[in-house]
Amino acid sequence: MKKLARESEFEAKHNCSPDDFLRRCGFSPDDADAAKALIIRDVLAHIANVRVDSICPEHTYRRDLAGLGLLDSLDQVEFIMQLEDRLGRRIPDKLAERLRGITDRELYDPNFTVRDTIENLIVSLREIGIETVAGR
Repeated sequence: MKKLARESEFEAKHNCSPDDFLRRCGFSPDDADAAKALIIRDVLAHIANVRVDSICPEHTYRRDLAGLGLLDSLDQVEFIMQLEDRLGRRIPDKLAERLRGITDRELYDPNFTVRDTIENLIVSLREIGIETVAGR
């Protein structure tokens, strides 16, 4: 997918290594949730069509990620499908619907951050028994 000027500009402004990202999310690299946090970040970056290291925990959807094509209704479905693929586990429809509700909130709350998304998703993943994922 060809990058738009907005995506290239966003990437040029931000650089957050995996370890830095985890630390800023409150995880240590060996934390059981660290791999899930990085997977969620990877999926967000893929949907936004930006480098993974340009997504930082304190980014908000309204202020920082607006205009990157994130989280319209089709992106929400793609997000769930990619998350399932990366986790190697199907997300039940009832939970997927609730996750789409979380992403609706993210679009409208000017203070909702990537870190908030990760915290909410990790809690939801625990509810369906996904405690660990393989590797980083």
